[in-house]
Amino acid sequence: KIACKHNGNCECGKCVYGYIIDKYKIKIYHGRAVFLQLIFEKEMAKQTKTAKTKESFEMYLYGIIGRGLDIDTNGLIATIESKRKEGVRSFTFYVNSDGGEVAQGATLFNYLDRTDVDITWVVDGIAASMMAVLITNPKHHVKAARHAKFMYHRVSGYVYGNSDETRAAADMMDSFEKTLIEMMALRVCKSAEETRNLYFDGVDHWLSAEEAVNAGLCDEIVNTNMNIKELE
Repeated sequence: KIACKHNGNCECGKCVYGYIIDKYKIKIYHGRAVFLQLIFEKEMAKQTKTAKTKESFEMYLYGIIGRGLDIDTNGLIATIESKRKEGVRSFTFYVNSDGGEVAQGATLFNYLDRTDVDITWVVDGIAASMMAVLITNPKHHVKAARHAKFMYHRVSGYVYGNSDETRAAADMMDSFEKTLIEMMALRVCKSAEETRNLYFDGVDHWLSAEEAVNAGLCDEIVNTNMNIKELE
């Protein structure tokens, strides 16, 4: 037995004195065993991991969603994965976005849905189009500034080609739109048909933060210290 974290009363069976064992990386220094025991390493790793799981990470998602654009899903997912490997399990995303590419937004939605992390969205300005649908996962917590806006509408796009290619592009947009409706329906607890009629009927639907809360699309409004006096 030697001096260790057990104050010389080690009963773990892993403490060795006077031998050089590669597995436990023991060295002899001035006739004493200097330990870099695996049990110490494991304990430190466990404590570090426990500490890191309490940490959170914040990111600003301002701009347009799309490959090579302001909010690049590929780069964003790589960043999240890097932080997860460091032990971070709580992420807060501050949002101000007009939307963007449906495929990129849907990819991020699916990634976050299957990943074991806690997500909080805070809408600072607007969450419109693809961004508005991206934050509808019912597992996530959505906050909004009092003067923030949400906007929902049908999928739109453009195509150049013959009539067959144009019809195929329209079918593709309908397919993507069906997916977005299904995503959103889970959040608002309505059927796909009801959700389509409410938010995907061909016009833009702008909601205030309060309206978004009432519709189930936002969980809470972020209060500020600004007081506005009513004019008599």
